[in-house]
Amino acid sequence: MKRSVFILLVLLMAAAVAIPGCGGGTPTPPAPPTEQPQSGGILRVAYTVGPRDLGYFPEMGFTDTASLSIYAESLLSVDGKGNLVPQLATSWDVDKANKTLTWHLRQGVKFHDGTDWNAEAAKWTFQITKDAGKLQFGELITSMEVIDDYTLQFNLTEYNNRLIHSYGYGLAFFSPTAFETNGKDWVRTHPVGTGPFKLVDFKRDAYIKLEKNTDYWLPGRPYLDGIDIRIIPQEITASASLQAGEVDYWQGPQENSTILELQEKGIKDEVSGLTLPFIMPDAKNPDSPFANKKVREAVEYALDREAMAKALTLGLGEATYQMAPSTVAVYDPKYQGRQYNPEKAKQLLAEAGYPDGFQTTISAIQMGEAVDYATAAQGYLTEVGIEAKVEVADIGRFMTMSSEGWNGLLINIVMVSTPDYVSPFLRAFGPTPTTPAFASFGRTPEYEALCEQVRLAQDDESEQAIVRKMIRQLSEDATVIPLFVSSFRPMMQTYVHPSMYEETGIMRFLFSEWWMEPH
Repeated sequence: MKRSVFILLVLLMAAAVAIPGCGGGTPTPPAPPTEQPQSGGILRVAYTVGPRDLGYFPEMGFTDTASLSIYAESLLSVDGKGNLVPQLATSWDVDKANKTLTWHLRQGVKFHDGTDWNAEAAKWTFQITKDAGKLQFGELITSMEVIDDYTLQFNLTEYNNRLIHSYGYGLAFFSPTAFETNGKDWVRTHPVGTGPFKLVDFKRDAYIKLEKNTDYWLPGRPYLDGIDIRIIPQEITASASLQAGEVDYWQGPQENSTILELQEKGIKDEVSGLTLPFIMPDAKNPDSPFANKKVREAVEYALDREAMAKALTLGLGEATYQMAPSTVAVYDPKYQGRQYNPEKAKQLLAEAGYPDGFQTTISAIQMGEAVDYATAAQGYLTEVGIEAKVEVADIGRFMTMSSEGWNGLLINIVMVSTPDYVSPFLRAFGPTPTTPAFASFGRTPEYEALCEQVRLAQDDESEQAIVRKMIRQLSEDATVIPLFVSSFRPMMQTYVHPSMYEETGIMRFLFSEWWMEPH
């Protein structure tokens, strides 16, 4: 079955950190590799979908962030335990009494155009992102003050546990000089960041060529001499290129059968993240059948998620009854959910006033896996009397439906690639989501109360406890219906050594640490 490489809800930046009052220090060194990294080589990469905006952060979309960490960086990074660690910032101070957050920035860092990374540059990116309404919790910043060249202070209306992550790991920084000199249109296709690689050439929907940043601030990095990205949308072409040795790393097959086939041929794969497809009814619309909780419950009972997981992932996934993988801290092992029971589904529909069922629509993005999931759900719903028509929408129309509203059921997908799950969950379902808001998402009063509690959380422990309750409440309300959890597995030659989170075995998109053996 197919696996869409364009994940509508790409949540790649996720971490948590305890903030007793200050944090930071020296960068956490990478774990000792099992083999000695070697320098040199051009990593040849295949992407299915390429970016459109490379260098103006406030207007970047989902696909634009896929290659962002190659040439741009954030104030903070994340380690294998989900802790935030210094990157372009070296430390930070929180004064809850005076409602200030102060960033201490790394000295000696240059943008690719040779200009200095400093507090003014940091403030510029924060300001344009805030002004565009793209900075999560940006409304809590009353002012930003440059204390000195490498100290930036935020004055806040209030403090909560998400601010360090959202501000420190929620955006990437680019040269204000490049923008002021060349304009917005130019920087969209000419990114000028501080990352380990810098742009050589870019042709939209065709290729991106990058070379080693010889002035990179971290000594001895990067190992690679460059990265050449080719946009290869056809599954069969990308697979053939990898097998022929024309490509070193493929961002990800769209079909699970392709993963298994390449594994048999000796091509290496690594888990880079988890995908969690879910169904969201239009419960917000009072005229919708799904505004009735019994109807939403009926949908859950109608779906054989165990069978769906087995068939749709070819054994690479597992069913879930809550919006969290079983491996994360906020998963509730005591919650069993609504197991497959079509007779129970029919009973609930009758109690809700639909003894003969009704007609509805399942909207899915025009990419492989979402359509497969919708078709599978359609079959199960038909068995209990819900006649669902599968509506396939292109990317633009699907995003519009997500942000403006839909009728019936919407198939969507969350992708998580870092050790922590709290952050991506809150980015999608929290009190101030940064992904496009789900316009027809029916938030119950009980769920809204939990959102208010998590907004005011002051530490990790209390925040995780509330998020666990939020996930449980979504299942109780049946406003978000998860299907299964599967792994996202890029394929690569055996001589390619990506950066890894040693604690979890998940691939890390820290390209300064990637290296290749001679071949």
